[in-house]
Amino acid sequence: MLPLMGVLPAEHVCQQYFKDNNFLFFGGLVVAASLEAVHMHQRIALRVLLLFGTRPHQLLFGFMVGTAFLSMWMNNTATTAMMMPIAEAG
Repeated sequence: MLPLMGVLPAEHVCQQYFKDNNFLFFGGLVVAASLEAVHMHQRIALRVLLLFGTRPHQLLFGFMVGTAFLSMWMNNTATTAMMMPIAEAG
């Protein structure tokens, strides 16, 4: 809106949006969306069931371990986006 209204040139506005942190979050969310597109969330859920069992405290622990494992390579926002379909399915 600012460049269209003549308040700021587009160069100055774009510099504020294309920061490293913004790309980090965007890239993490793209990775989470792509893993969800290939049904990786179902594979993770099934693996948690096989490894940890079906009782509620075992499922919670397995969910926590899976989230911690994914969080080692992805930022927390992307990990949350990846794990939400698993949590909503339960």
